[in-house]
Amino acid sequence: MPLPDGQQPHQLVVTNTQNETVGLDLDAVLFVESEGKSAVFYEADRRVVARMRFADVLPLLPAEQFMRIHKSYAINLAHIHKIEHEQVLMGDKLPVPLSPGYRDALRARVR
Repeated sequence: MPLPDGQQPHQLVVTNTQNETVGLDLDAVLFVESEGKSAVFYEADRRVVARMRFADVLPLLPAEQFMRIHKSYAINLAHIHKIEHEQVLMGDKLPVPLSPGYRDALRARVR
């Protein structure tokens, strides 16, 4: 899927819940979470709630950098601190659930 005009490959421009346009550096995003009809982008020092569905965000994330690990979560592979049996610790050890169906694929990607 092509990126909207003016967007750089590792940047994403979203509209937050206050109808403000917010630029995201995808290299700084730790993970993305589905929250109702919104997608929440987590960085080390901020949380951005975007007015778009998680399913619509996934194709916009670079596949070489992000991976879905749960029905409601996609992580930035560059920010993995530790992979545990049922969760992945991201960045400064923020826990993200890891579904059994994604576990083997994740371990194969980070070898």
